[in-house]
Amino acid sequence: MSSSQSIFLTISCASLLKDTAHRHVEVIAPDQPIIVVGALLANFGVDQVVLQESKPFTARQAVRIVSGEDVLKSFVINPGFSWPYLMKAAVSDLARSVSYVLAENSLGEALEAMERQRYGTVAVVNRNGEFVGLLTVYMVMRFILERAEIRAVLRKIRLRDIVRPYPPITVSPEETLNYAINKMLSSQVRRLVVEGHWKILSDRGIIRLLMGNAAALESLRDQPYSLLERPIASLGVTLERPAFSNYEDSLEEVLENVLASEALCALVGGNERIVTPWDLTVRLYRFISENKVPSPV
Repeated sequence: MSSSQSIFLTISCASLLKDTAHRHVEVIAPDQPIIVVGALLANFGVDQVVLQESKPFTARQAVRIVSGEDVLKSFVINPGFSWPYLMKAAVSDLARSVSYVLAENSLGEALEAMERQRYGTVAVVNRNGEFVGLLTVYMVMRFILERAEIRAVLRKIRLRDIVRPYPPITVSPEETLNYAINKMLSSQVRRLVVEGHWKILSDRGIIRLLMGNAAALESLRDQPYSLLERPIASLGVTLERPAFSNYEDSLEEVLENVLASEALCALVGGNERIVTPWDLTVRLYRFISENKVPSPV
């Protein structure tokens, strides 16, 4: 164990949930239509919605959630007929199971659970199995930047140490929104880099565009083709500006810039790489675990 790794193992998930201004968790019944989840994700600032499988809510069985990525599958499952599907299909049809950790488990253990399941959200439960909250990579990013002892570790690590060795998935601005949704899902990513514009089209941005207000919902119902066939270049504020970083930047600097960006990610080295919340949390912890990164003096 590296001396820096021990910092992550002394912070409990319970303290993280308490100290972080984490967002309210929306919990709905599994028989609710998918459109309800879409509206919650688009308008209430939540990243996922939790399905309440039993009363009172317990989590000894798998906790199931629905994210923007899952809602977008509606447009692939029923191309051209997404509105009836959104209105009639139960949200449980799209739900995914996530691992849970105990509230007294460490932040390091939570990050390891995320890595095992290859998804950046875990449920937190108490010893009775009762649901306490969701822990996401976004929350972890904000939390570690608030801890002086972790910031000191981040100053010692360069971005080149954790950046993934392959380019981001891109999309031409001339392609349609429908094409982008299909490419996002087939590539298993939550964001695409728009070529030339060097902005980000994300699943959360698409959900806000399609379900963020009454006018958008009316268009989705009455003119789905005209909405989904819009060229990406015409999407305006739906395209989010990322941060821009260099390989030699410290992770403290990168994390600050990512959290200050619209897209909550960074393009690196002339847009040849992308850094996401996953990299700045799960991959960061893996790097610290496998390398003798000294703790701050």
